[in-house]
Amino acid sequence: GQILFDKLNKPTELIIKGKIPEIFKNELNASLYLNGKKLEQLEGQSGEFQNSFPIDTSLLKPKGNLLSIRLDRTFTPSEIWKSHDQRKLGIQIKKVQLSPINK
Repeated sequence: GQILFDKLNKPTELIIKGKIPEIFKNELNASLYLNGKKLEQLEGQSGEFQNSFPIDTSLLKPKGNLLSIRLDRTFTPSEIWKSHDQRKLGIQIKKVQLSPINK
């Protein structure tokens, strides 16, 4: 998945909340990239997660910053369950928030 955002004028924190499906059996590698540079590695434990990371403002452009999540594998529901769902799925993202860091 990808998100475009503009630079905040203050030090910024990224908060990401979601769920890694049990189908991955704790063996999923997920990485966050900001404008093509690796920002963080998300732990591959199945279940709910919430992580927060400070963002290095030197990596940010004034407009059009690209945050992307890359997974080392996905699954197709129709290959696992009785389903017509042919989508390639990975982690469920419930919230992505950019917040100024209060110092």
